[in-house]
Formats: sequence, structure tokens, C-alpha cells
Amino acid sequence: MCVRCCVTDDLSILLDDGSGSLCQELTPFYEAVIAQPRPMSAMIWLRNGHVRQVLRSLAQVVPHRV
Repeated sequence: MCVRCCVTDDLSILLDDGSGSLCQELTPFYEAVIAQPRPMSAMIWLRNGHVRQVLRSLAQVVPHRV
């Protein structure tokens, strides 16, 4: 699996809104991270435990549209 694919998979899991879907309000952030020109930098950043915790929390806290 390529680095960009790994980042995409990891970020999809971290930004899951609890329903198995990407938190819609965080979609622009998700797209910006996976499109960045240096995916290895994103992968290193996503391995930080504090970053992972904050991203999970954001996905759960952002108000969801019904």
C-alpha cells in the first residue's frame, strides 16, 4: 500500500463520526490532508498519539446534521 493510501485509510478511521462514515463537517480538512504534496509528513504527523486523540475527539464532538 502506498503512503498516501495509508494516510487516507488512517484518517478515515480517525475522522469516523461513530456511524462508520466520515464526519461531514471535517471533509474539507480530510481532503486537504490527503491531497498534500508530502504524504509521508502527514503519516508521521498522524502517528502522534496526541494528534490521533484530538482528531477522534473532533469527529465525535462536531455537531452532526440529520
